[in-house]
Amino acid sequence: DRGGFCLTYEASMTRLFREGRTETVRSCSNESCAFVKALEAGEAGEQCRRLFRQASERHQNLYRMAMTGAGIDRHLFCLYVVSKYLGVDSPFLKEEAVIPWAKIRKQYFSSGINKRSLDIIERSAFFVTLDDEEQGMKGDDPVGNLDRYAKSILHGKCYDRWFDKSFSIVIYKNGKSGLNAEHSWADAPTYTLATDAFQLGYTEDGHCKGDVDRSLPLPQKLTWDIPTE
Repeated sequence: DRGGFCLTYEASMTRLFREGRTETVRSCSNESCAFVKALEAGEAGEQCRRLFRQASERHQNLYRMAMTGAGIDRHLFCLYVVSKYLGVDSPFLKEEAVIPWAKIRKQYFSSGINKRSLDIIERSAFFVTLDDEEQGMKGDDPVGNLDRYAKSILHGKCYDRWFDKSFSIVIYKNGKSGLNAEHSWADAPTYTLATDAFQLGYTEDGHCKGDVDRSLPLPQKLTWDIPTE
């Protein structure tokens, strides 16, 4: 608990545009903060409902703006890229519009071994995480275990999940598993429709249902060149 509000990232699809992918929805708005403060202060139910409706309306408007090209994050980043190309020095863009991961990606993952390995991940249909923890809903604290299980599937340790996929499969040390699905309306149906082709369950001899496809390529270890800094 940080005791305050912080910037929150939510992905919005931009597939109305050619080769559009995502834009950022800044869901931590003044309206959403006002609702949370009222809720924590124990204000009257009608007041909380009114603030909730205002926060919801604001969030929907922000999402529509991002979806239709009126977002600011990708726009500012493109301005930064163009300024670098044209040799224009902009202190504002350097200080405000560029986030650390964008600089790191350009510096270390735009060519060579790192780019090839990153391309393989980004072009894959889904992501599989082999988690080194054990999770489950049973035990002496089923409610707490369920809460920890859900949080682990949702974000894990943050660095051990790949969030830019329609869905990711998380497999735990004790054999439990879960799914992390992208929540934008253009990506969520990918997994939902795929379930129509899944053959869930086991045969009488204990094997998973379905036939083994031996034509699939074997797993390959990705290589990276990560400097010490």
